[in-house]
Amino acid sequence: MTTISNVQLLSRRECFGSLALAAIGTGLIHRTGGNLTAQETPPAGSLSPLNRFPRMVQEHFVQRVRAAEVAGQLARANLTTKADAEAYVADVRRKIARCFAPFPEKSPLAPRITGVVERDAYRIEKVIFESRPAFLVTANLYVPKNRKFPLPGVVGSCGHSENGKAAEAYQSFAQGLARMGYVVLIFDPIGQGERLQYGHLESKGRPRVAVG
Repeated sequence: MTTISNVQLLSRRECFGSLALAAIGTGLIHRTGGNLTAQETPPAGSLSPLNRFPRMVQEHFVQRVRAAEVAGQLARANLTTKADAEAYVADVRRKIARCFAPFPEKSPLAPRITGVVERDAYRIEKVIFESRPAFLVTANLYVPKNRKFPLPGVVGSCGHSENGKAAEAYQSFAQGLARMGYVVLIFDPIGQGERLQYGHLESKGRPRVAVG
């Protein structure tokens, strides 16, 4: 009597799985004629069912983002009064708080001016403040000249340049708004401009994730 050893028996589920794969393979061979070689191009559309949904999840979220963008643009376009604008801002703040709360308690900014650059229509104050205790932020404050205070203010958030607030695009919009009578604060994001961090030799002070 012959003894069979070292044989791994398949479970019922594994057996059915193997048969299903074999059936799929047979169907593909039948669809392509069964005579294709590695160098031949399969008939148009013969393999398309295998790759019908490669970006389905991504496109789902892209569509949701675009729909939210359109809704936001429509909501802002319908703002006609100061009360409308204040209500919109309050609603946005509630949504941000719901997404990112709880916010840390406010701490003293401890701002100081390290230098001033005089221009014809505005001045630039070089500022350092603490966003969190002992966590320094470098910034420029553009203050219009010959204007009656209080003035509207804008916080410019940079993020698509290795030199942070010194990038031409950010300088351009800050200076332009200052000439129009806005007080503008632009600051260096972490790892950009004057806030390079040397956490790894290979990064050379730049963020480990590509800027922009």
